[in-house]
Amino acid sequence: MKPLSDQDWEWVNAWADGELAAPEAEAFSKRLEDEPALKEALASVRQVTSALSVLRPEPGRASNSANINSHPWFRAAGAAVIATAAAVAVVAVLILSNPAPTALEVHRTYAAQEYQPTAQQPALRRAANSSVDGFPRLGDANLSLVAINAGKGKASAHYIGVNGCRLTVLRGAYAQPQETAGVQAYQWMAENTPYQVIATGMDTGKFAATATYLEQSTQNRLQEVTILALHKAVQSASNCRLDVS
Repeated sequence: MKPLSDQDWEWVNAWADGELAAPEAEAFSKRLEDEPALKEALASVRQVTSALSVLRPEPGRASNSANINSHPWFRAAGAAVIATAAAVAVVAVLILSNPAPTALEVHRTYAAQEYQPTAQQPALRRAANSSVDGFPRLGDANLSLVAINAGKGKASAHYIGVNGCRLTVLRGAYAQPQETAGVQAYQWMAENTPYQVIATGMDTGKFAATATYLEQSTQNRLQEVTILALHKAVQSASNCRLDVS
């Protein structure tokens, strides 16, 4: 079957949401009868309607506080990179000075640093959905990968959103966070390696969809319905609560 165009996907989403006017709805209904690809797309979109509940991380594997692949690394030029490099260096020193930081301590160390806004780092967005050192970029979630720190058998990556959202992904045996107000956390395994994702003050639906996206990405089984669910969650998400730490 011929792949759908971006315009077709817009029509499918509008149809599923009941947003087409009568003439367009009638015309699209006829296309649905004749084009199997549209029918399949509509079925996927309808799955997304319930995906934010179906695709939420399983409660048994999430912490109680949760409300719930490769291209080159492009180097940005100028002050944006200098500022980001300085922040990364500070994070590396702080993390390495603590021989056994918990996952939440790592996240808070990153979150305490200032990074240049995403809009000032266009080079970081060129491969927005590839990966770096095994950490997925999260362009689909409107998050940019701004820092990576690797040590003995452990590694972590930090992401920042256009509205100030902060999220950290950890690989290796970090202590899981205890129940903490405003902290969202989720754990999973990929190739016998433990992973965690932690965010503070993020929209519940966006965190759940992002966690599922990360889990499937690291397990090399990312599904289209998961991407669609993430897009929908991002579109409907409220801004991050920056007063939570």
